[in-house]
Amino acid sequence: MDQPSEAFVAAMVALREGRLDDAESQLVALRDAGDHGATIHNALAQVAQARGDLPSTLDHLRHAAAADANDARPLVQIAQIERSRGDIAAALDAFRQAVTRQPRQLPPLRMLAALAYETGHFAEALSCSERMIELRPRGWEAHLRRGGALQALMRPAEAEQAYRDAMALKPGAPEPMLNLGTLAQDRGDMQAAIDWYRKAIEAEPKSAAARINLAHALERLEQFEEAEREARIAADLNPNHFLPPILIARLQADREGFDEARGTIEGALARTSDDEARGHLLMNLGLILDRIDRPDEAIRCFADGQRLLTPEGSPGHIALRDYLSRLEEVRYWPTAEVVEAWATPEAAPDDPVFLIGFPRSGTTLVEQILASHSAFETSDEKQILAATIANARQMYPGMSLPDCIEHLNEEQVARLRAAYHEHARALVGDHVVGQRLIDKQPFNSPWLAVIRRLFPHAPIIIAHRDPRDACLSLFMQDIRPHADSLHVPTMQDVLNVYESMMDGLLRNQDLLGLNCITYRYEEVVADTAGEARRLLEFLGEAWEDGVLHYHEHARQARRSSINIHAVTRPIYKRAVRRWERYRAWFEPWQTRLAPYVEALGYTP
Repeated sequence: MDQPSEAFVAAMVALREGRLDDAESQLVALRDAGDHGATIHNALAQVAQARGDLPSTLDHLRHAAAADANDARPLVQIAQIERSRGDIAAALDAFRQAVTRQPRQLPPLRMLAALAYETGHFAEALSCSERMIELRPRGWEAHLRRGGALQALMRPAEAEQAYRDAMALKPGAPEPMLNLGTLAQDRGDMQAAIDWYRKAIEAEPKSAAARINLAHALERLEQFEEAEREARIAADLNPNHFLPPILIARLQADREGFDEARGTIEGALARTSDDEARGHLLMNLGLILDRIDRPDEAIRCFADGQRLLTPEGSPGHIALRDYLSRLEEVRYWPTAEVVEAWATPEAAPDDPVFLIGFPRSGTTLVEQILASHSAFETSDEKQILAATIANARQMYPGMSLPDCIEHLNEEQVARLRAAYHEHARALVGDHVVGQRLIDKQPFNSPWLAVIRRLFPHAPIIIAHRDPRDACLSLFMQDIRPHADSLHVPTMQDVLNVYESMMDGLLRNQDLLGLNCITYRYEEVVADTAGEARRLLEFLGEAWEDGVLHYHEHARQARRSSINIHAVTRPIYKRAVRRWERYRAWFEPWQTRLAPYVEALGYTP
């Protein structure tokens, strides 16, 4: 349709006036008369969308896209609708097709970059942002996106330069300053982080995000009054944001003001209808109710909160499915024959110490105890091994992880060992050189065979905790759903992850001939000195009294960003056998966990 006909113009007038039946009948007549062009299908899509008929809208948009191979707009609309419906895979595919059709158009690239980042496709997000910079070199937002992708890909030095490039292009923008602050916080430089957050506030005093980040950093430094003041300013600037009331309530609970904290969260719940905000608020209300021993109300908050945070089809759900698939890849791998074929090079003095275990099994507690010893530097859950595995995958693109590792020759293994240490210096800091690195990362537990292939002599510390407490604690954890984190929205999901991870861990612990030691969280809580001494003897290090004052060291060093509230305080015992307070709710899961309770030696 080169020029709009009178019938088409009349149909569009009817559409604008809300006479949808008239518009549709005229457009269908034009289509049936032989005009099957993209214009007619786009118009029919508008009619269907006005009616709220998304399946018909998508159908017409697909016909429009097929009718004009040069037009990316129908594909962009398809992607936006699929995203709103929760079909992230279809949305990504449509955005990719749109970018392929019009590779020099910025909007499709920008939208693809954002969704790729959100769903953990960080390399694709980086590629999109770099193409955006090629098209518009002075577009500061593209540099900002590039920095975010590089940061997610664990390339902090390049990310910092990208943020500085963005700041140079738009000096008054607070976003690059905020991101430079998060980079500083990631490397443990809290004062530098605070300085960047304050600069962001100077640039934009009404930036609630800058105030929130500053409040969290001040809390890390135990400047509680100032942290609460900044959180309250952020709450005034953005009354609908869920983070300020959560931080305020946490500070109130820390000083035993549980009724006050509960009121803060409930007030925020009354003000918002946003599902994600309500989800986080409910999770934190559950934690308060758990502290005051109201388990029935607490568990309802956790269940409702998790449901709101990760609806079916969301990026968090997709990430969970992908993670379970990766666990199944290695659940029964490798075979004894494969392990026997691997060479065993000499131990190296810079071999890391790997601290693993199912999440919420006390790895952070032991990490901080060991970090208080002069011989050690700790990783704070930096993704060092994950970055090294990514290097291995690049050697054999398209292969499964087991096949990739089995194809490695000794020269490649040496390169990967060197890459591991490079990643450690980049992610932890140059001060790791000359220290023994404690690589604490619970999500390294499924990759024991990779550790065995690369570092066959490395000491491995394996944390165990009563399976019921570990699973309950993971279910109670409030995290922001993201492809780079594991979100388990139901207890069924928690058990699926537990079974897959623990089956592989228990199997490989015996199969691989590892240099390992295990401990129980409960025994560390009951006899900290005895367990610390046992672990140090295993690691070949002399006793230092400072390990018993780990909470003071953690407070001074600010090394842990994981569970910081627990590790800067003396050991408490309320998390031991916590599951018993939830026994009635827990009953349906007992049978599935019973084999692990028995295998780990816990009382039924």
